[in-house]
Amino acid sequence: MRRRFGNIASHLVTTIVDLFRPYTPPTSCSGPIVHNGAGQSCENVTVPCLSVLDDLCLKIDDIPNVSVTFKKCMKGRCGCGGSSTKRLRISCDDSDDCGPCGNAGGCNIAGSTAWYCDGSQDECRCADTVFHEMTHSCGIGHSLEFWINPSCDIPNETACEIGNWFEDECNLAGPTP
Repeated sequence: MRRRFGNIASHLVTTIVDLFRPYTPPTSCSGPIVHNGAGQSCENVTVPCLSVLDDLCLKIDDIPNVSVTFKKCMKGRCGCGGSSTKRLRISCDDSDDCGPCGNAGGCNIAGSTAWYCDGSQDECRCADTVFHEMTHSCGIGHSLEFWINPSCDIPNETACEIGNWFEDECNLAGPTP
């Protein structure tokens, strides 16, 4: 619980710092940090969207109906510069035990670490999961209705809509060679 409050406090501080930075669209992005080195949680896990994340991060400026503050946070989470927000760190876990979150495709608890647990091999579905969790790491949660009946079919679920938007952008770009 203490960690969650620390994550929220850190996010508030970086948001305030970013208020004083002018916003510019991303021109190059490093993408999230994926813990796939020797001995790390994603070492032997296929995260099928790794090759498309950098290019999809360049589309942050095109996200519809979001604030400039949110876009700055997403730039930071994607390693695009122009934000004091830390890059998103992706850890992997089995889809039956998604980090601290139980059975899910991905999870983020108000911090810069997201758990990737989606067993799908579709790179665009993977992108949906990663950007959905990145949205949570920038402070957008779910409605009470979502928690009662967890589904992204509920209208106006912003994290779901943004994940879906990035999945659509990925599908428009076509598969990676």
